[in-house]
Amino acid sequence: MISKVDYIANNSKPKIVITGAAGIIGTILQKGLNKYYSILALDIAYKNSTDKNKIYCDVFRDDLTKYLKGSSAVIHLAWNNEENYLRGYNPINRKGSKRIFDEAARLKVPRFILASSVNAMAGYWHHEPPVITKELKKRKIKVDDKYWPVVPYGESKIQLEKKGKECSDKYKMKVVCLRFGACHNDNKVPKDDAFGLRKRDLVDIVSRSLKYEKRYGIFYGVTRDVIFDLSNARKELGYNPK
Repeated sequence: MISKVDYIANNSKPKIVITGAAGIIGTILQKGLNKYYSILALDIAYKNSTDKNKIYCDVFRDDLTKYLKGSSAVIHLAWNNEENYLRGYNPINRKGSKRIFDEAARLKVPRFILASSVNAMAGYWHHEPPVITKELKKRKIKVDDKYWPVVPYGESKIQLEKKGKECSDKYKMKVVCLRFGACHNDNKVPKDDAFGLRKRDLVDIVSRSLKYEKRYGIFYGVTRDVIFDLSNARKELGYNPK
């Protein structure tokens, strides 16, 4: 997290761009990060916005140069919801997201945070409703376990994690992939909730990811380590939700 001292010394806020900023995650991050960052929020939901920092933009199709230029980071949340947990594959999400990666690389944006999903690993628990076994609680799902998607949404997120690794290797961009669970618009997540992410924990893990100094990292964005192994997030990010 950027320190108060650094902020005062620089006398200006680093600019970050959030795509898909009008959703639950984007709205929480705008409020949670604006103390130390200048946030440019892009979303098709902002068609009638009068706020100069909330801009109507179809990030999968529009020219992003003027928005990304000079930014210190991109937080990519945008997603076409025709491709969600149960519906079919929509190519715009993969193609459009890869284009955003490429544009950020071309403009030498130093940092990229990708909203990935725990659904990249859904095969480890996939039942409707999810069945959390004692064995799964004991072994926990690690970030470097074999991918196991069961729906197109999870497969698309995997492809974008791989695109992030490619950009990290090729362009020296710092890329963090956060495999989010279910984000809550409050700070209440039951102890046995394997997928929930409290509002304050969302802001915390993204803040820490914005200061992550390694070239590439994947972390689970959940509050409880019921089935997901948070040890690398604790060690590398200092993320330690209580």
